[in-house]
Amino acid sequence: MKISCCFRLIIAVSMLLSFSTLLAQNEPQPFSADFVVTDNGSKLPPGRIYVSWPYMRIDSGNGVILIANDKTKIQYAIFTEKRNYFESAGPEYTFDNKNPCANRPDITCKAAGPATVNGRACDMWETTDKAGGAGSVCIDQKLRFPISVKNGNGTTMEYINIKVAPQPASLFEVPAGYSKIDNPLGPQKASPGNDHPQPAPASK
Repeated sequence: MKISCCFRLIIAVSMLLSFSTLLAQNEPQPFSADFVVTDNGSKLPPGRIYVSWPYMRIDSGNGVILIANDKTKIQYAIFTEKRNYFESAGPEYTFDNKNPCANRPDITCKAAGPATVNGRACDMWETTDKAGGAGSVCIDQKLRFPISVKNGNGTTMEYINIKVAPQPASLFEVPAGYSKIDNPLGPQKASPGNDHPQPAPASK
């Protein structure tokens, strides 16, 4: 099913973005980029990410959009084909880009030194999850944001074609007229959507 495939991508990317909830004093630069996700060797459809802190938006390329608000810890999965959206809670912990695992009980980190990913300088960290799975995260030195992530389960994501620039606030809003649903994979009892994310403040 198309929705199942798209939701699988959203889950994968959402999991990777758990590395991206930065401390307020280390807010990332506003930017947009293309991303490529590989799930256990299988390439998922490419997409785009937009960041204007505390908001992030992920366009899956399959008509599914994820908007995350780090301030409220709320995420919205938006299904453009069906004109509805699903609300869920985001990660509660706070990420420190000087030690990506400092506030995470589920994973440990070891600094691996500077690295270069797609021509950009970043700080590489080796990670180990509770199951012993080895991964990594590379945090861009200028963006203060992860641009390459590998999870212990084999899921990887990289950002390419990065452009640093203010992002339109409208990107981080649920479109008008979309209905809220309780379960995107089950019977849908849609209701008018009123709890839309507030627009992102203009980036300086």
